[in-house]
Amino acid sequence: MKGKTLKLGFKLTGRFKGRDFVFFLPGTECREPYIRKRRTGLYCYLPGIKAEGDLRDVLQTGFKTLSIEGYKKAGIEVEKFLLHGLPQKDIAKIFAEEIIKISYPVSEMEWVVFLFSEKCLLQEFKEAFDSHKGYILRKISRIPVPTVDAIITLPQNKILLIRRKNPPFGWALPGGFLEYNESLEECVKREVEEETGLKVTSLRQFHTYSQPGRDPRFHTVSTVFLVKTKGIPRAGTDARDFGIFKINALPSRKNFAFDHWYIIRDWLKSLENK
Repeated sequence: MKGKTLKLGFKLTGRFKGRDFVFFLPGTECREPYIRKRRTGLYCYLPGIKAEGDLRDVLQTGFKTLSIEGYKKAGIEVEKFLLHGLPQKDIAKIFAEEIIKISYPVSEMEWVVFLFSEKCLLQEFKEAFDSHKGYILRKISRIPVPTVDAIITLPQNKILLIRRKNPPFGWALPGGFLEYNESLEECVKREVEEETGLKVTSLRQFHTYSQPGRDPRFHTVSTVFLVKTKGIPRAGTDARDFGIFKINALPSRKNFAFDHWYIIRDWLKSLENK
């Protein structure tokens, strides 16, 4: 297998002398990324970043460009990658997920160094990065990861959704990862209660979704359940908030995480066919 373990560094910009590193430079007008030498070093020119998806695309494009050109060391000034409305801790989680993509189990890259203007920013980023990276590595291997999702139906043709507080962001069905020694049914009951505070009173399987790429972090296979609940909803664990929507007035597709907009569409079509 090609590659080896990727080394990661966290440094202050003013103290870092990386002469053989290529520094990512987002926000340029280039249509295709390219590498150019400047007086202060080598730079990989990359497109601008306006949303979470752009950040993921730019990072992967940058790493791919370095690999094609034969460079093995990347320098990333994190403050140039911040997004409006997202705390640096959330940006660190996205970086952790994208680094895992190029480094697990081995990498063609040798070094990635994250650079910061202030020590407090470095410490905050590194703590969030290391924590989330460890969490993801505990969850994944080279086989698809089993998960569950819940379609929680409410009176008056309404559905309950959560707004995720971890990347990928957006509206989503309540759900999560299957734990060891746990059935799918037990898992969906647990996840619904953890994320919404509701108790599951009845459930039945709807469909399984396994398309690679449905989850931007790694390959997941989700079993979706139709769920009835009792109680008063509240946001918890991975939920930043929750919302109750009429099924004919859902958030737009672009505001959903994963493939959950399509799952709800399939469910609504199944109701029409009855």
